[in-house]
Amino acid sequence: MEWKIDARQLWDRGPLIDVELYHPRDKQVRRGKALLDTGGDQTMISRTIAEELKLEEKPSRKSRGVNDTQPRETKIAVVTIRMPELDLNVLDLDVLVAQHGAGDDVICIIGRDILYACKLTLSFDGPEGTYSLSGKLVD
Repeated sequence: MEWKIDARQLWDRGPLIDVELYHPRDKQVRRGKALLDTGGDQTMISRTIAEELKLEEKPSRKSRGVNDTQPRETKIAVVTIRMPELDLNVLDLDVLVAQHGAGDDVICIIGRDILYACKLTLSFDGPEGTYSLSGKLVD
């Protein structure tokens, strides 16, 4: 799958893909963009999305954001994530619930917890403002 975007956006934010977030049991869905964050340990969604989907919360755990100097307690929720363009589904994943600075159009930041379970090939062409991504879940 290839996406063409403004080269500056690619530089500023990195690759965005379409995702669908589901409540694991009632299948209520929220569609939007996800940022692939190879530097993030864990996938994150916003509090607003977690509340909208009425996601089940689990005990919080300590985590550290990019601007945090000390770990802090962060809520955890369970969500199913679908990446339709890659035909990938990640079922019942524990995600961090916190605000992020990736932009209002981004509903999810995909971290290494998902990336470790996938074989993704990402190719950038900065001057053209394009990137392509292919992937699959690995056993």
